[in-house]
Amino acid sequence: MSKYAPLTDFLRSRPQRELRCRFSDIEKTLGFSLPPVARAHRAWWSNNASNNVMTKAWLNAGFRAEQVDMAGESLVFRRVEESPPSKPEAAGGEIDNMELIGRVLDVLRGDTNEAAKLRHAIIAALPGTRPISALDLFSSDLPEEAFDAVFPEKREGGWREIDL
Repeated sequence: MSKYAPLTDFLRSRPQRELRCRFSDIEKTLGFSLPPVARAHRAWWSNNASNNVMTKAWLNAGFRAEQVDMAGESLVFRRVEESPPSKPEAAGGEIDNMELIGRVLDVLRGDTNEAAKLRHAIIAALPGTRPISALDLFSSDLPEEAFDAVFPEKREGGWREIDL
Protein backbone atom coordinates (compact mmCIF):
# COMPACT_ATOMS: atom_id res chain seq x y z
CA MET A 1 0.00 0.00 0.00
CA SER A 2 1.35 3.41 -1.03
CA LYS A 3 1.98 6.02 1.62
CA TYR A 4 -0.22 8.27 -0.54
CA ALA A 5 -3.22 5.88 -0.34
CA PRO A 6 -4.98 8.13 2.22
CA LEU A 7 -5.20 10.84 -0.46
CA THR A 8 -6.69 8.35 -2.94
CA ASP A 9 -9.22 7.20 -0.34
CA PHE A 10 -10.09 10.79 0.62
CA LEU A 11 -10.67 11.87 -2.98
CA ARG A 12 -12.72 8.76 -3.79
CA SER A 13 -14.97 9.50 -0.81
CA ARG A 14 -15.78 13.02 -2.03
CA PRO A 15 -18.94 13.47 -4.09
CA GLN A 16 -17.80 16.82 -5.56
CA ARG A 17 -16.64 17.15 -9.15
CA GLU A 18 -14.22 19.88 -8.05
CA LEU A 19 -12.39 20.10 -4.76
CA ARG A 20 -10.10 23.01 -3.78
CA CYS A 21 -7.37 21.92 -1.36
CA ARG A 22 -4.56 23.70 0.39
CA PHE A 23 -1.23 21.92 0.51
CA SER A 24 -1.69 21.82 4.31
CA ASP A 25 -5.05 20.00 3.84
CA ILE A 26 -3.29 17.37 1.76
CA GLU A 27 -0.56 17.04 4.40
CA LYS A 28 -3.23 16.61 7.10
CA THR A 29 -4.91 13.87 5.04
CA LEU A 30 -1.58 12.12 4.44
CA GLY A 31 -0.28 12.53 7.98
CA PHE A 32 3.09 13.87 6.83
CA SER A 33 4.62 16.84 5.03
CA LEU A 34 4.79 17.09 1.26
CA PRO A 35 8.31 16.94 -0.16
CA PRO A 36 9.96 20.36 -0.62
CA VAL A 37 9.79 19.99 -4.41
CA ALA A 38 5.96 20.12 -4.18
CA ARG A 39 6.24 23.73 -3.00
CA ALA A 40 9.11 24.65 -5.30
CA HIS A 41 8.06 23.35 -8.73
CA ARG A 42 4.60 23.51 -10.29
CA ALA A 43 5.59 20.62 -12.57
CA TRP A 44 5.47 18.32 -9.52
CA TRP A 45 1.67 18.70 -9.66
CA SER A 46 1.41 17.62 -13.32
CA ASN A 47 -0.99 14.83 -14.20
CA ASN A 48 1.71 12.66 -15.76
CA ALA A 49 1.58 9.31 -13.93
CA SER A 50 5.33 8.87 -14.33
CA ASN A 51 5.99 12.24 -12.68
CA ASN A 52 5.92 11.09 -9.04
CA VAL A 53 4.25 8.54 -6.79
CA MET A 54 1.69 10.97 -5.39
CA THR A 55 0.39 11.80 -8.88
CA LYS A 56 -0.91 8.24 -9.11
CA ALA A 57 -2.87 8.81 -5.88
CA TRP A 58 -5.14 11.44 -7.41
CA LEU A 59 -5.22 9.84 -10.86
CA ASN A 60 -6.24 6.48 -9.33
CA ALA A 61 -9.03 8.29 -7.48
CA GLY A 62 -10.31 9.63 -10.81
CA PHE A 63 -9.11 13.22 -10.41
CA ARG A 64 -6.76 15.63 -12.19
CA ALA A 65 -4.79 18.40 -10.48
CA GLU A 66 -5.59 21.85 -11.89
CA GLN A 67 -5.28 25.53 -11.02
CA VAL A 68 -2.13 25.00 -8.97
CA ASP A 69 -1.41 28.18 -7.02
CA MET A 70 2.17 27.89 -5.82
CA ALA A 71 2.15 31.21 -3.92
CA GLY A 72 -1.17 30.41 -2.23
CA GLU A 73 -0.19 26.76 -1.75
CA SER A 74 -3.45 25.41 -3.12
CA LEU A 75 -4.88 23.54 -6.10
CA VAL A 76 -8.10 22.14 -7.45
CA PHE A 77 -8.70 18.43 -7.88
CA ARG A 78 -11.24 17.94 -10.69
CA ARG A 79 -13.02 14.64 -11.23
CA VAL A 80 -12.24 13.19 -14.65
CA GLU A 81 -15.19 12.20 -16.79
CA GLU A 82 -15.03 8.61 -17.89
CA SER A 83 -14.50 8.40 -21.62
CA PRO A 84 -13.58 5.37 -23.65
CA PRO A 85 -9.94 5.53 -24.76
CA SER A 86 -10.93 4.38 -28.23
CA LYS A 87 -12.91 7.61 -28.86
CA PRO A 88 -10.58 10.60 -28.29
CA GLU A 89 -12.46 12.85 -30.71
CA ALA A 90 -15.03 15.42 -29.71
CA ALA A 91 -18.58 15.19 -31.05
CA GLY A 92 -17.62 16.94 -34.29
CA GLY A 93 -14.91 14.36 -35.03
CA GLU A 94 -12.08 16.68 -34.00
CA ILE A 95 -9.81 16.17 -31.02
CA ASP A 96 -10.42 18.83 -28.38
CA ASN A 97 -7.53 21.34 -28.41
CA MET A 98 -6.96 21.23 -24.66
CA GLU A 99 -6.98 17.42 -24.72
CA LEU A 100 -4.45 17.45 -27.55
CA ILE A 101 -2.19 19.93 -25.74
CA GLY A 102 -2.47 17.84 -22.57
CA ARG A 103 -1.49 14.70 -24.44
CA VAL A 104 1.48 16.43 -26.07
CA LEU A 105 2.68 17.75 -22.70
CA ASP A 106 2.26 14.32 -21.08
CA VAL A 107 4.45 12.76 -23.78
CA LEU A 108 7.04 15.54 -23.54
CA ARG A 109 7.23 15.10 -19.75
CA GLY A 110 7.30 11.31 -19.93
CA ASP A 111 9.66 8.77 -21.43
CA THR A 112 12.69 10.56 -22.90
CA ASN A 113 12.74 8.45 -26.08
CA GLU A 114 9.07 9.13 -26.81
CA ALA A 115 9.54 12.82 -25.98
CA ALA A 116 12.48 13.03 -28.40
CA LYS A 117 10.44 11.40 -31.16
CA LEU A 118 7.59 13.85 -30.64
CA ARG A 119 9.92 16.88 -30.59
CA HIS A 120 11.51 15.75 -33.86
CA ALA A 121 8.08 15.19 -35.45
CA ILE A 122 6.89 18.66 -34.40
CA ILE A 123 10.05 20.29 -35.71
CA ALA A 124 9.83 18.37 -38.99
CA ALA A 125 6.22 19.51 -39.44
CA LEU A 126 7.04 23.20 -39.00
CA PRO A 127 7.70 25.21 -42.13
CA GLY A 128 11.03 26.95 -42.51
CA THR A 129 13.93 26.72 -40.13
CA ARG A 130 14.18 24.99 -36.81
CA PRO A 131 12.39 26.88 -33.98
CA ILE A 132 14.61 28.47 -31.37
CA SER A 133 12.10 29.24 -28.63
CA ALA A 134 8.87 27.96 -27.14
CA LEU A 135 7.04 30.87 -28.78
CA ASP A 136 7.75 29.36 -32.18
CA LEU A 137 5.62 26.38 -31.17
CA PHE A 138 2.99 27.79 -28.86
CA SER A 139 2.46 31.42 -30.05
CA SER A 140 2.93 34.58 -28.08
CA ASP A 141 -0.72 35.25 -27.18
CA LEU A 142 -0.74 32.58 -24.49
CA PRO A 143 -0.38 33.91 -20.93
CA GLU A 144 2.88 33.13 -19.16
CA GLU A 145 0.96 30.90 -16.70
CA ALA A 146 0.24 28.53 -19.58
CA PHE A 147 3.92 27.61 -19.61
CA ASP A 148 4.34 27.10 -15.85
CA ALA A 149 4.19 23.31 -15.99
CA VAL A 150 6.52 23.23 -18.97
CA PHE A 151 9.00 25.80 -17.66
CA PRO A 152 8.97 25.62 -13.84
CA GLU A 153 11.45 28.49 -13.43
CA LYS A 154 9.92 31.96 -13.51
CA ARG A 155 10.94 34.30 -16.30
CA GLU A 156 13.48 36.92 -15.17
CA GLY A 157 13.18 39.02 -18.32
CA GLY A 158 12.55 38.07 -21.91
CA TRP A 159 11.64 34.57 -22.98
CA ARG A 160 14.07 31.77 -22.28
CA GLU A 161 15.39 30.09 -25.39
CA ILE A 162 15.36 26.32 -25.28
CA ASP A 163 16.96 23.65 -27.36
CA LEU A 164 14.27 21.40 -28.76
